[in-house]
Amino acid sequence: MGEPGPAPAAPWLYPPWIREHGDALFAMLAAAPGAPRLAPVRLYPEAEPHLRLAVSLMARREPARFRRAMRARLAAAMAREGAASGLLVSFDWSPVMRMLVAEARALGLPTAMLLHEGVFFDEALYYGGAGVAPVADRALVWGGLHRDLFAARGFPADRIAVVGSAKLSAAAAARPSLDAREWRARLDLDADRPVALFALQPLDNVADPETARATQRRAVADAARATAGRASLVLRPPPADLPGLLPDGARAGALGPHVRVVAPGPEPERAPGESVAQCALALSMGSTMLIEAAAMGRAALVVAYDARANGVFDALDLPRARDGAELARWIERLVAGAATGPSQATHARLIERFGQSDDPAAPLAAIVAELARLARPTPAPARVPRFDPLAWHLAVERRGLPKKLAKLLQRPEAFFRDARRPPRP
Repeated sequence: MGEPGPAPAAPWLYPPWIREHGDALFAMLAAAPGAPRLAPVRLYPEAEPHLRLAVSLMARREPARFRRAMRARLAAAMAREGAASGLLVSFDWSPVMRMLVAEARALGLPTAMLLHEGVFFDEALYYGGAGVAPVADRALVWGGLHRDLFAARGFPADRIAVVGSAKLSAAAAARPSLDAREWRARLDLDADRPVALFALQPLDNVADPETARATQRRAVADAARATAGRASLVLRPPPADLPGLLPDGARAGALGPHVRVVAPGPEPERAPGESVAQCALALSMGSTMLIEAAAMGRAALVVAYDARANGVFDALDLPRARDGAELARWIERLVAGAATGPSQATHARLIERFGQSDDPAAPLAAIVAELARLARPTPAPARVPRFDPLAWHLAVERRGLPKKLAKLLQRPEAFFRDARRPPRP
């Protein structure tokens, strides 16, 4: 018998959260040459993503119990794997992730934040709000824009690594996986007309979300009118879809037979990269897909109605439509085949400020190298907590009990405190 091979390296733990966002980035990393093994620390059942909200609410309402739950989940994952090299998150501005990072550090694990989202409307509102910086040991960021922003907020510059944007670099190298006619046929679009893609945003990261959503609905209606009879319009809701993002009746065809709402899904024609690759013009108020379109060489138009600021899109100096008339003129250019891609100056900004690389493997290789430097295998704790407060919280949530009964079971201290309060006059 031959000598036994070397023991497999301890994995990096990571918390699955939103499949199309950070989870997609972790999947890209896991498939990269030389990448460390990634092992999940699940905060909600994979088949029940709607429970993500309950996890977030518990973190805000019961931070002490939630931290105990994070300690229990990390300890269980480390026991399952035998050891761990560290904890990797794709953001750490929310209470959920900040407490998870804190408990990982208490267990002796190195922590790293691998930035998955580098787009913002207002710099002051980016990454959870004014002054918010990462709390992980190391921040792996896209480019100079994010390095400078976090450093200005007090995060130590020597703990920031500019690794490039795996998302933008992959987009720049992407090519359609489907023939143009087949893609259009699958979405029931006209086979010969050009396609405009409107990437919708939840707009929950602006000062006045309701006003911003009303502006977005107005722009969608303008785009539908401008493309009628001459081009196809694909409306793509974000993964975290919300009511009020689309004009009334849009999903039922009220905007016209040339308009399709194409929600994210597992089918190849619904993949975000495929939508960008197949369109001739992308427009949005603030979706990352607009930057991906620019990286791919597609015409990219910022919807900037009402003189609305668009943060990083202003920094890229992309063309913008300030009202319906300017949007219509861009549709005219689309129909005429004159909608052109980004300028050389914009391309240079994508490389320096946003970490786009002509080699899609380069950012992933940089991430792998940074994680190798940071890794410090930590054995599993001698004792794994038996009680996980989050498991109890989600078990109650899953049953759909009346609110007061659920509060009694989940937050008895708050229930009895409220019961002792005198009734309002």
